[in-house]
Amino acid sequence: MLSRSISIIGAGISGISCAEFALKLGYKVFLSEISNKDIKIKNNKNLKIETGQHSDEILNSNYIILSPGIPQNIEIIEKAKRKKIPIINEIEFGSWFCEHDILAITGSNGKSTTCMMLHEILVNNGYQSYLGGNFGIPFTKNLIRTMNNKSDRIVHVLELSSFQIELLSNFKSDMSCILNISQDHLDRYINMESYVETKLKILKFSKKTFYNNKDINLKKKINSDHNPNYYKIDSNTSSFRINNRSIVTKSGEILFNLEETNFVGDHNLQNAISACTLAFHYGVDKNSISQSIKKIKPLNHRIEYIGQYSNVKYYNDSKSTNLNSTIKAIKSFEKNVILILGGQNKGFDFSELKSFSKKIKLIFCYGDSGLDISESLHPYFKTYFKSNFRKCIIEAVRMSSENDNILLSPGCSSYDQFDNFEKRGDSFKKIISEIHYV
Repeated sequence: MLSRSISIIGAGISGISCAEFALKLGYKVFLSEISNKDIKIKNNKNLKIETGQHSDEILNSNYIILSPGIPQNIEIIEKAKRKKIPIINEIEFGSWFCEHDILAITGSNGKSTTCMMLHEILVNNGYQSYLGGNFGIPFTKNLIRTMNNKSDRIVHVLELSSFQIELLSNFKSDMSCILNISQDHLDRYINMESYVETKLKILKFSKKTFYNNKDINLKKKINSDHNPNYYKIDSNTSSFRINNRSIVTKSGEILFNLEETNFVGDHNLQNAISACTLAFHYGVDKNSISQSIKKIKPLNHRIEYIGQYSNVKYYNDSKSTNLNSTIKAIKSFEKNVILILGGQNKGFDFSELKSFSKKIKLIFCYGDSGLDISESLHPYFKTYFKSNFRKCIIEAVRMSSENDNILLSPGCSSYDQFDNFEKRGDSFKKIISEIHYV
């Protein structure tokens, strides 16, 4: 019998959803939020809320659920560890009560697009697929939606960040997939090795794990030859592989080529092959996968085409919050890229972009880290710095000319001037719609 008293630290969307789910299960819930914001949650006799602090009352519980954006080294968590109170997260807690299949996807880049592709393939083939986790919809919110639903076609597609994997202990997934591993969150982890090991923890929680055979870090760390539950993606022995700009079956039959889809950039072939592989091993036939993938539209804020005005094309890639993601976006273009970078740098050396001198025409930088990024790139490019996001965008548009591609692909987190990358991308689109080019 599970203990029935929990504390939740952080009243963001996952914290509130977790509280609502726990209350439905009959738990006593103490919800603690460090800010003084107004918390919108239905009153319940088993719910107590504090704001403006994380008090010691948190310690009067059987479990502590830590929101993913909060690091484990805060004082109240150190106290909890000394008292040996189990510290888990919303994903772990929800998994204890999930009665349906879970397909989990992680990686440094491409998680959201791959999860969306897999979700759409499943929905198009009659499954009641629920997309959640780091995607923006809490797992526990989807669990509330599936309560008392006895369908045998329910499946949860979970996008998992390294922060969400950190505190998993008894989580189980039917399938998992690791897309890639590159530098990210070096402002949170002590080194790259620590970040990699956190991502690889997902191997312990899955019946079957698929991984990108072409990723150097994964090839070093995963030996599928000695574990029958590990499967390579994009190898000569896998169900599908990438050939030129197409995905083909093991026998060489073309499943689809990139031009038949609504996606740009060769990196989306890697996203697609991962989604297709999981769908195929979950039971979806090849023809249905092929038909589904051709219908899927790209996510907002991921190399999202905004439009063409005065022969200048605009692309919103606000979801790029690390350098490798920005590099993949740049590779999607032939030339004449006006690149917009900035926000809060997470420890990247942006001088790596110097190899794209033939593609990048100008670079505009903004935000907390914008000046440092601009100075690091100035030896290789014409760079400009405007602290304010709006002023930076307007200046980039002013200095553009016919046949240019203005690409917002910041390579940094958004939290200096925006609540999240979505609001940053929406602001970009609004600015473009307001200036005189439109």
